Amino acid sequence: MSAPANGNGRSTATILATVPERLIKALPAGFVVLIVLNVLFMGALTWAVAHNTEARNTMLAKIIDKCLEGSR
Repeated sequence: MSAPANGNGRSTATILATVPERLIKALPAGFVVLIVLNVLFMGALTWAVAHNTEARNTMLAKIIDKCLEGSR
C-alpha cells in the first residue's frame, strides 16, 4: 500500500524525506558547521554529566557504607 499522492504526483512520505536534504542545501556552509559543532558539544556535555553522575553515586555509596560500618 503506497502513501497517498498530494496532487503533484509525489507522495507525502517522499516530500518529507527530501526536506532535510533541501534544508541542508539551502543553508550556508558556516551554519552547517555550527550545527555540527553544536551537536558534538551537546554529545560531549551529555557524556560528561553521565560520567560525573556515575562517579558521584559510587563515591556516595562508599561514604554511606563507611558511615553504616561506624555506627555498629
